[in-house]
Amino acid sequence: MFVRLVTHALKVLKMRTGWNCRKQRMFWRPVAAALDRGIDSLHEIKNPLHFYSMDENFSRKIESVLQACRLQRPLPYSVVFPSWGFESVKKIAEGAYGEIYTVQNRLDSSEQVLKTVGVYGSPRDDPHLSLEFENAVSDVICSKHLSKLRDPGVFQAPNFPKVHSIDLVKGKAPKCLVEAWNAFEASSKQTERLFHFRPDRYTRDALFVVMEMENCGETFSERQSTSPLQAVSLVLQTASALAVAECALGFEHRDLHLGNWLCRPTSQPRLDYSTEKWRWSVPTFNVQAFLIDFTMSRISVGGNAFAMDLSYFSDTGGDQNDPIFMNFNNVYRMMKEELGTDFSSYKPVTNLWWLAHIISNVHSTIRVHASTSDDVDTIALYALERLRDRVLRYSSTMDFVISEVFGEADTQQTL
Repeated sequence: MFVRLVTHALKVLKMRTGWNCRKQRMFWRPVAAALDRGIDSLHEIKNPLHFYSMDENFSRKIESVLQACRLQRPLPYSVVFPSWGFESVKKIAEGAYGEIYTVQNRLDSSEQVLKTVGVYGSPRDDPHLSLEFENAVSDVICSKHLSKLRDPGVFQAPNFPKVHSIDLVKGKAPKCLVEAWNAFEASSKQTERLFHFRPDRYTRDALFVVMEMENCGETFSERQSTSPLQAVSLVLQTASALAVAECALGFEHRDLHLGNWLCRPTSQPRLDYSTEKWRWSVPTFNVQAFLIDFTMSRISVGGNAFAMDLSYFSDTGGDQNDPIFMNFNNVYRMMKEELGTDFSSYKPVTNLWWLAHIISNVHSTIRVHASTSDDVDTIALYALERLRDRVLRYSSTMDFVISEVFGEADTQQTL
């Protein structure tokens, strides 16, 4: 009632601000514009979706995203990303649908990662490649449930990012985000055209899914040095994480190229994994692998399957006869052929294809730097070669781990 009365008062005030002559119109125009903004803001308080054409289809889609984020309404950027809450903001990467920023918390100086994904709206003068609402829901659900696998329980795998918050955001982007975008564009390393437009170019009705999660380190290619033993550990960690996620959530990553495979130092000597039937651990050799970016992933939760439509992938690209999966375009092509038109179907063999892609690239990189006179390096290289040659003999990553790594003799093993 209070909002309705204030809105009515502003409308009356606008009508009585003197529009009888040209001079009065010029004088009161800024006042009228300010009153318009005030009226719109009050409408938003009463109805946060005031600016949207709320047909039944759109209403259903936006409610699905809000439900996945456990929100009742979109939040303004100023609430999710307060300027006083962060010391520094830096854009570090971007993909077809999202942008990645690192932010340093002012309170405890911890560094987090911020992922922004556009789901509605466009810049004022250009179209924007935004993610469909259904695919945004899939990304949110994957991120939330995979994050829970880090906690001790029946299903446990510590190689997925810890998600701190997921919000549906609207409104004007903060200045620090715009400055970080400008710095990324001006970077000497950035030679290609950016996928996304500057944050302040979007209209006020644009919607973004914003995820805050832990910083998982750098890509394998960016690491300055990785020993053969560490490489074997990273591969086994990745296979173990995929195996657990398959059993727990019917999970397929479907986009596990080297850019979505991160590594960071760890002080933990071993990482623990478990399913309903198996428990095992993997030695880390002071390095931990992380699987990120679940925009294209498939997951099953509560009897419902969530997956992205991959029909837009081209059939060309890469050597179709490449036996060692060095080119990720081969994996995209094979996935499209395997899935056909049913992208929600469960095909865990796709995880093995991506694992083969990782092992092949890791082996080719490590082989160049490994010492041929070191017995440990020689054994580790042989282990990588064996895993590479045998990974495609199975139909799921869980079968691969059981058969090739620790066998079926015991229900509790240590790798």
